[in-house]
Amino acid sequence: MIISTKNSVFKVLLMSLSMIVSSSVFADYVPYPGKKQVRLISIEAANIVVINFETWPGYGKTVKIKLPDLVLPASSAKPPLCEIKLAKKALKFTQAYLKSFKKVTVEDMRMKTSADNEAISSVYTTKGSLAQALIKKGLARSSAIKLNKPWCK
Repeated sequence: MIISTKNSVFKVLLMSLSMIVSSSVFADYVPYPGKKQVRLISIEAANIVVINFETWPGYGKTVKIKLPDLVLPASSAKPPLCEIKLAKKALKFTQAYLKSFKKVTVEDMRMKTSADNEAISSVYTTKGSLAQALIKKGLARSSAIKLNKPWCK
C-alpha cells in the first residue's frame, strides 16, 4: 500500500513537471518559421500591428503582432503629458513608416498555438526593423533599459 502511494505521488509530480515544461515550450513555439511577407491590415499602437499572411496557398490568417522587447512612452499608469505626446508621435511614425513600403515582413512569429490570433514578432521593411527605427528616433526603448529612466527632459 505504501509503495503504491509513493508511486502515485511520483506520477503526479512527473505529470506536473511535464506540464510546466510544455507550457514554457509554448512560449517559444514558432508555427510559421522564417520570414513571411504580410499585408498590413491596421496599426493599433506603435508596437502593435494587425497583419494578414498566407498560411497555405489560398488560405490567409489575420494575426495581431506585438513587437518583442520594446517599451513605449506613456506605458506607466499615470504618464506625464509629454510622454502621451511622445506616444502619439510614435504611433504616427509607425503608421507613416509601414504605409510607405510595399513590402512588409515578419519573422518567426512566436505563439502559444498555431490557432492563436496574437503573436510576438519583429516587423521589417526594405529599410530594416520597425523596432530599431522607433528606437533610433527616440520613440521607443529596448526593454533592457531601466524603466525609471525619464522619457521627458
